[in-house]
Amino acid sequence: MQAFGGSDAWKVYQSGDYLVSIEMVEGEPGCVIWPAHVSDAGVYAVCLSAFPYWMGTDGRPTGEAYAMALKGLERMGRDINRSELIRLMTVVIDAFTWVARMPPRRVAPPEPIFEATAVVNGKTFHERAI
Repeated sequence: MQAFGGSDAWKVYQSGDYLVSIEMVEGEPGCVIWPAHVSDAGVYAVCLSAFPYWMGTDGRPTGEAYAMALKGLERMGRDINRSELIRLMTVVIDAFTWVARMPPRRVAPPEPIFEATAVVNGKTFHERAI
């Protein structure tokens, strides 16, 4: 089981009846959405690579967005109706700006694989780890 919205999240905020967490989802920036007032509901995640399926170049939802939002409502155990569908689509499309701004995850520098030392007249002149 995976936890969302915790210390690994870059940003967590509430949008209407939903909580939205902007974080890495399977190695890719994305948004994770779940109902704000239901403790045992499922979550729905949308990764950055899926956003072209959600909205066109004009910023409006695509036909596929309706089908994907319907799956999200089912996964979260929400009522399937037009109001909920439009609300979830709005939350996802609004989250895009945050997902696009998410900075890359900082990682520790790798261990050096080579160390070089320059010695001139018996004195260490320069050391470098590569």
